[in-house]
Amino acid sequence: GVMIPTHWAVLSMLLPLALWRRGEVTPLHWAGLVFLAFAGLSLLWTDPLDGVFRLWQISILAMAFWLGTTLSTLRDLFKGLAIGLTISSVFSIYQWFWGDPLLHMYAKAPGLFVNPMIHAEILALVILGLIAYRLWMYVPLLIPGLLTSQSRGAVLALSIGILLHFRVKPILLLTGALALALLAV
Repeated sequence: GVMIPTHWAVLSMLLPLALWRRGEVTPLHWAGLVFLAFAGLSLLWTDPLDGVFRLWQISILAMAFWLGTTLSTLRDLFKGLAIGLTISSVFSIYQWFWGDPLLHMYAKAPGLFVNPMIHAEILALVILGLIAYRLWMYVPLLIPGLLTSQSRGAVLALSIGILLHFRVKPILLLTGALALALLAV
């Protein structure tokens, strides 16, 4: 059942109730609402089954944008993401060592995600956020999920992000990125 997106769409209907906060509406917000209205009207000339699901996905992204504009810091958001992704990392360790039906589709462990590359990309972004906010204690908990997904691109992006965060000299950055890219081949 986790691969059926309609379950996730139904569960996500509670997100606006859980995440709604008061905030200032800017012209950028109005532009997003106009886009959502146009996307809603486009359901008149598209496949309704696919269109409604895609419109809901865009609405979830809009809700995430609204939540982000009402927060003064993303520190707590990264803590929450780290806790959720730690659970996913534990599942990926289980999948790596003891197998899973999903591993027949992919040779890698996707954790709670269907796609191991998406799992790795999200882990890399959250690790960068944790490093930026100096939430070091959460980082080791996410590394197993990143390694079991075997995504060279996510590891390379994480490495470049870390080098940029610590303001490594450009020649070292290029040398490190080139070395990692060669190792990933």
